[in-house]
Amino acid sequence: MTENSLYLHALVKAAGKGTRMQEVTGGNIPKSLVEVQGVPVLVRTLNNVASVADEITIVVRDSDDVTAKVAVKYGNLAYQNVEMFPGTAEAVRAGIIKFTGENERLVLVANGDDSSLIPRAVYQDLLQYHLSTGADCTTLGVCQNDSERKIKFYLGEDTIGKKAEYTGVFISNIDWLKGNLDEIKIDRETGEKQISRIFEIARYRSLINMYIVTGDVWHGFNTPQDYIETLKKFSKQQNEK
Repeated sequence: MTENSLYLHALVKAAGKGTRMQEVTGGNIPKSLVEVQGVPVLVRTLNNVASVADEITIVVRDSDDVTAKVAVKYGNLAYQNVEMFPGTAEAVRAGIIKFTGENERLVLVANGDDSSLIPRAVYQDLLQYHLSTGADCTTLGVCQNDSERKIKFYLGEDTIGKKAEYTGVFISNIDWLKGNLDEIKIDRETGEKQISRIFEIARYRSLINMYIVTGDVWHGFNTPQDYIETLKKFSKQQNEK
């Protein structure tokens, strides 16, 4: 938790249909509710995010969505019409409408699925680093070969021979996020607006840092193979405790 003057509102994106995960889900449940050791990945994400957030908003498809019935226990709900307004940038837009508190200064953006591996300690370190640098935005990166946990500028710029992988998690000042969100354009290939475009748009007028961690603390979660890798990494995490 932050001090009241630095109220942190977390926004967790969980509106995806998980079309590419149907081999695992059977098409019956959203990707964010796929279970790892009996617990939905969304629930794991929310429990870890709660270690730093003063408030949580979860973006789901609609109030009747099965994800909403799980997520409502953990925070506020925001709704994104995926068919009309596709893309992660639109999920963020739907979420920040809920940000109405006078004390709100910071926002943590995370994914409901592939953020499930990220431990509480990493969120806490990310927040402290962001506060210590005075950056407009601090992204979280993972690099398997950066044993010194070096900090790099802007989405894993290659300074030691290995590029860090952006996890989809970042902390920013709320005004910075709102001010740059409208400039994100629709991607011609996907037909969606992706929130990751905000870093390219704002990089020349903002201080954007990447906080890098090493180890099996994150894995992309888009395909059945990704799910298998996530299971392996989670088991490794548990064995190392």
